[in-house]
Amino acid sequence: MQADSEAETRGLPPRDPDHSRETATVASDLHAQETLARAAPPEAEPMPIQIGSYEVLREIARGGMGVVYLARSQSLERKVALKVLRAGDQETSGGRERFQTEARVIARLRHPNIVGIHEVGTCSGRSYLAMDLIDGPSLRERLEAGPPFEPADAARLAQVVASALAYAHERSILHRDVKPGNILLSPEGPVLTDFGLAKDVSQIERSPTLSGEAIGTPAYMAPEQARGDLEAIDRRTDVYSLGATLYEMLTGQLPFRGNTIYDLLERLTTQEPARPRKLRPELERDLETIVLTCLAKDPARRYATAGALADDLERYLTHEPIEARRPGPIERTRLWLRRHSRIALTAAITLLVAAAFAVGEASVFVRRLRRERAGAEEALSRALAERDAAREALAARTALSPGASSSAAGLEALSLAEAAAGSARWEEAVGHYRRAFAANPILREVCGGAAAQAAGQLAQASPGDAISPLLSEAGAWLDARLGALPDEAARARARSALLSSPALAPYASLPPFQP
Repeated sequence: MQADSEAETRGLPPRDPDHSRETATVASDLHAQETLARAAPPEAEPMPIQIGSYEVLREIARGGMGVVYLARSQSLERKVALKVLRAGDQETSGGRERFQTEARVIARLRHPNIVGIHEVGTCSGRSYLAMDLIDGPSLRERLEAGPPFEPADAARLAQVVASALAYAHERSILHRDVKPGNILLSPEGPVLTDFGLAKDVSQIERSPTLSGEAIGTPAYMAPEQARGDLEAIDRRTDVYSLGATLYEMLTGQLPFRGNTIYDLLERLTTQEPARPRKLRPELERDLETIVLTCLAKDPARRYATAGALADDLERYLTHEPIEARRPGPIERTRLWLRRHSRIALTAAITLLVAAAFAVGEASVFVRRLRRERAGAEEALSRALAERDAAREALAARTALSPGASSSAAGLEALSLAEAAAGSARWEEAVGHYRRAFAANPILREVCGGAAAQAAGQLAQASPGDAISPLLSEAGAWLDARLGALPDEAARARARSALLSSPALAPYASLPPFQP
C-alpha cells in the first residue's frame, strides 16, 4: 500500500499486480548487477603487468563483466584494447559463457563501424579479448562534456550506427545493449562496441540468461526488456535502444528518468516520453517522428529493421519525405487504452452506470412529458371550443352592430318604430318594424313581440285588409318561437303562456295569434 501511495505521489498510474511483480523482479536483478559492478574495489584486483603477449599500459574502462586495458602487442608492436574477464566472473559459468559469446560474435562481424577482434585467449586462468583500439571518447563522455548535438550531426551518427546494427542483424546477431557508453567516436566515425550481452539467434543453445532476468541498461531498455520478456526481444529491441540514444543526443535528456530503478522501469513501460520538440522546439517534425517511432511501446509500431531506420534517417538528411508516420488521435487513444486497460475498464463501467441512470431519468421525463402533453391537448381543445363559441357570439353581435350596412338600416328603422310606438302612432310603428325586419331578419327574433303588440294596437284602431301583411309577420314570429318545441301539446302550452302575457293578452283574439 505504501508503494502504491509513493507511485501516485510521483504521478505514476496504479500498479497492476502482475506487471509490478515483473518490474520489481527485473529492478531487483538490475540493482544487484549495479551493486556487484561497484563491489570490487580497485585494490582488490590490481592491474596486471602482462597478459599473454600483451603488455598492459593502463586501464581504459571498467564494466559489469570485464575490465578494458590499453595494451601493446609485443609481437606486432601495436596498441590494442584488451578486455579481461573480471576475477569474480571467472568462477561463474554464465560469466565465462557470455565472454565467449562476445568473442564468437565479434569474430563473425567485419564492419568498419563495429569493433574488430584480433585474438581470444586465456592467461593464468584469465580470459581475454584483444580488440581494435578506438582513438576517441565514448558517446557517453561526449554527452556529459558538451551540449546536445546539432540535429543533422545526431541523425548522421545514428544513421551510421543503425547501418552497423542492420549488418549485425542480417547475420542473426542482436546486440541487446545499445547505449552511448558502447558507442565510441573515432575520427573515421562511430564504432559499436561491447557485445557482451549479444545473442546469436541462429544458434539453439543453452542461454546464460534466464527468463525474467535483467538484460541491458535500464535507461535504454525497450519495454519488453524491462518486463524480462526474452521471447519478445528481437532486432526491434535494438532499434528502440538506438532511438533512446538519439533522443538523448538531440535533447540532452533521457526519454525516462526515475528516483529508483523501479520508478524508471515503471515509467518506461507505462508512460510516453516527452516529445523532443517540446524540449527543443527548433527540431524538425520529421526528425521527431523518427525518434518517436523508434520509442513506440508496441514493437509492431517501430521500424521493422535497423536498416529501415537507417534509410529513413538518410531520407531526413537528404531532405526527402520520410516513411514513418506519427499516430493520429484515434490511434493514440487506442494505444493509451491498451497501456491503461484497468483505468479504461473502470471508466467504461462508470460510463455504463451513468448511461443506465440517464436512460432511467429520461424514461421518467418522457412519461411526465407525455402526461403534460395530454393535459395541454385537452386544454387546447377546450380553448378552441370556447373560441368557436366566442366567434359565434361575436358574429351574432356583429350582425346587430352598426358596423354592417344591412344592420345599420335595420337598427335605424327599429329606432324609428320604437319612437312611433311610444307615441301611439301604431301605423307608423308597424311600417318601421316591417322595414327593420326586411333589412335584418335577426331583428325579428329580438323585437318580434314588440312588433306583434304594435300590430294588435293598429288592428284594434284600424281593422282592415291593409294590415294583413303585418299580421302575417306577427303570426310567423309566433310560429318560429313555437316551432322548436317537440310536440303539439308543448306548443299549445307555450302559445297559451305567450298570449297570456301582459304584452300580448289584449291581442290574443286576433287572427295571427290563433292556431
